[in-house]
Amino acid sequence: MTTLTIDTNQVIKRLKVAGFTDKQADEIVETLTIAQKDLVNREYLDYKLEKELNPIKLDLMALKTTVAAILAGVIALIVKAYG
Repeated sequence: MTTLTIDTNQVIKRLKVAGFTDKQADEIVETLTIAQKDLVNREYLDYKLEKELNPIKLDLMALKTTVAAILAGVIALIVKAYG
């Protein structure tokens, strides 16, 4: 996960200039601070996706190998029967 760094004092000042009260500005900044803890970045998402996909990739490789072996067996039987 990632942390978004914000200058809370600067945000509070800008909110006050925009007409928010001290309490409102403080609450908004506190809410933003809490909310940013749940943010994730692309690297984290890529990592999680790769972690979830790895077992599927392994299963697909095993399936591909099995299909190739079966196909080779079928071809060998056809060649034996008609060759």
